[in-house]
Amino acid sequence: TIGTDDVLAAALLWELWQRGVNRELGYEDNGWKRKWEQLVKGQDPATCPRQCADGLVLISEWDSDYARAFSRNLSEGLSARCKVAGDPSPPPVRWFTYLRGLDGMLPDIDKSSANAPRKDDSGKSKDLRAQLDDAPPEHAEGRSQYDYLRRLGDEIARLDSGTGFAANGVKAIGIAGSDVYDKLLILQALRSRFKDKIFFTTDLDARYLHADQKEWARNLVVASNFDLSLR
Repeated sequence: TIGTDDVLAAALLWELWQRGVNRELGYEDNGWKRKWEQLVKGQDPATCPRQCADGLVLISEWDSDYARAFSRNLSEGLSARCKVAGDPSPPPVRWFTYLRGLDGMLPDIDKSSANAPRKDDSGKSKDLRAQLDDAPPEHAEGRSQYDYLRRLGDEIARLDSGTGFAANGVKAIGIAGSDVYDKLLILQALRSRFKDKIFFTTDLDARYLHADQKEWARNLVVASNFDLSLR
């Protein structure tokens, strides 16, 4: 009833390639192998260097089997296309994780055993900017993880400007998780800082289309097994 993670990962890699991420290398899949052979101008593709020049950052939910598995599929898919046998250099992929409930509120938390409020859709998305802006900049306390988002942005900026990650720096940033509010918070924290990067995620959700989310959700690439309406 639903597509597998490797299908979504392949679709995202294809879309990123279409948008210029490591476009010069081409892919090994059926339709792209001919292009790769043309690019190497008659050389044996197995002996040609294929280290990707565009870096990829993955931000995934740690306490979710789905997010961890999907990030692995995406990372392995890019690695297979960027490297040749015997090449010891690592692929330009950096994986960061976070715990579900970045704002300190979980959707299924039991009120009888904790003081955190239950998350719901009523007015929630409209408070995202206020929550992030009002949070103390470096207070690593309480349930919320806003301080982590700020440090995450600093780390990505160092990767992008450094020389040891990818020749062209960070080209795309992906988010994998089960909580759409976490994704929106990450987008809000990073989108204005990395305006020239491609942001992508999985699982289409109508809340990405809300007018008050367009500042950071506009042009977000989404790979999903389902549309907004059922067939």
